[in-house]
Amino acid sequence: MTNARATVALREYEGVVELVWSFRPSETPEPVRFAEVPTASPESAALSAELKRRGFAFVGPTTMYALMEAIGMVDTHLVGSHRRGSSGVWACGRADGAVPGDDAARPGAVTRGRAQPSRRRR
Repeated sequence: MTNARATVALREYEGVVELVWSFRPSETPEPVRFAEVPTASPESAALSAELKRRGFAFVGPTTMYALMEAIGMVDTHLVGSHRRGSSGVWACGRADGAVPGDDAARPGAVTRGRAQPSRRRR
């Protein structure tokens, strides 16, 4: 209930999506070996602190870094992996300027010539 209340309260301002994406780093890690894959970053620590300040719980730096990986904000696939760059957010290790949450990134929108499937349950 704590995070649900904090989410509803955040809607009066910028919203969760905009807040989270405002912590996108300027570069993504480029690990060559698994041992080089980070588990947190200054940005994930700052996002964690901001969410805690706004009343969220269980949002530590490692958990926020995992969120950043899951939504493609950081790409920790090994350099040379066929999955590297698959989120479409990063090009050559730097942000390409497209921010999910914009109209073009919404489910069902056409992005880069491909229709994005809707995530709704049917």
